[in-house]
Amino acid sequence: MEHPSPLRSLTPELLVHALSFADAVSLLAASRACAALRAAANEEQVWTALLWRHHSRILRLLFHGQPPRENDGLSPKQAYFEFARSWKLLAQRRSGRLLLKIDGEAAGGLAGTFGVYDATEYAPQHPGFELIVEDAAEEEDSTSTFAAASHTSLAKAILRSLAVPGLECIRYDGEDVQLAALRRRTLHRSYLLCLRAWARQAVRWAALLAAALVLRAACGAACSALADLCATPAAASAVVVAPAAAALRRRRARNKELR
Repeated sequence: MEHPSPLRSLTPELLVHALSFADAVSLLAASRACAALRAAANEEQVWTALLWRHHSRILRLLFHGQPPRENDGLSPKQAYFEFARSWKLLAQRRSGRLLLKIDGEAAGGLAGTFGVYDATEYAPQHPGFELIVEDAAEEEDSTSTFAAASHTSLAKAILRSLAVPGLECIRYDGEDVQLAALRRRTLHRSYLLCLRAWARQAVRWAALLAAALVLRAACGAACSALADLCATPAAASAVVVAPAAAALRRRRARNKELR
């Protein structure tokens, strides 16, 4: 005997309240379970609670406690993922500052963390070009650019002195790791689907090419045989002129009979 799920006894309000404590990966999984969970998982309250739970410090210190209105045209779920992906660029565009998001270990700090650094005043003093700092600030995460330069411990100390107060050391949470793994799996699956499509197309083109080669070989053989037959004028006459003359004689004889 099939037992009904306890979730069916919950009102939509209770479902929304319960899901407001879930992480993004769990919400994505719940939205695929049934229509009721999908409706509850897409509620604005759920994603707003998740946004504040995971990005409260960033919202308070870089956005004055107000989620950016640049994402107003998106659904709550889309707005959450867009903010999680581009909050640094949004804050930079809003403030006009050169902000760098760099992994803590690369900056000489703690592993498993990242920091946000304001390089606006330091950019003109950079030993390289100011453009290098500006280009790095245009990246969502400047860790690879910073690490590629093999900075000295002094340079890392200077970087740490530029940290935005309150954002010197932010731990990566488990959700970031899970979402990154989910993105990798999705990307891997997309690559596999593309490879399969390309393989099928390659098989079709190979079959067409093989048919074209066979047809070309057959035409070549026929042309060679005809060339051999027509190698001499007499042979050409026997092959081309004689059949034409015979056909003409038959036509004339038929016309006489009709008269």
